[in-house]
Amino acid sequence: MASRKFDSKEIEYLNSLIAVESATSTRIRYTDAFRDEFLRRDMAGDSPTAIFRDAGLPSSLIGAKRIERAAARWRLEGAKSVGDPASAKLGDLERLAEYQRVTDGLAQHVRDLERQAQHAEQDIYNLEQHIIRLEQRMRLIERHVDGES
Repeated sequence: MASRKFDSKEIEYLNSLIAVESATSTRIRYTDAFRDEFLRRDMAGDSPTAIFRDAGLPSSLIGAKRIERAAARWRLEGAKSVGDPASAKLGDLERLAEYQRVTDGLAQHVRDLERQAQHAEQDIYNLEQHIIRLEQRMRLIERHVDGES
């Protein structure tokens, strides 16, 4: 299926955007800065459609398929450059550092939750032991009361 062609007004609009390096009737070339911003926000959980829309590139203008293909291509390029530190750009290193901060934070959170779970397990064990002692005491009292009757 052929892509929809942009008319002259749409091309003029697209070329006016800071996210667009150049636009023709059939192609849009995005700036590296927009690609880097896209990858940063994508990693933060924003939807590709929202990122493009915020840059003045709604799917109603450029089409959902263009957004989908650009997102897939940039994610793949980002993954490759992160895997090869020699080819990493400053933006890639910043994204990697942010990813490391996020994963470190999550790892600390998991450790905190594990510690809380251990404390909860100990509390449960202590309460179970207390219940056992109370039940034993109650049986002794019942026997004592039954013996007096």
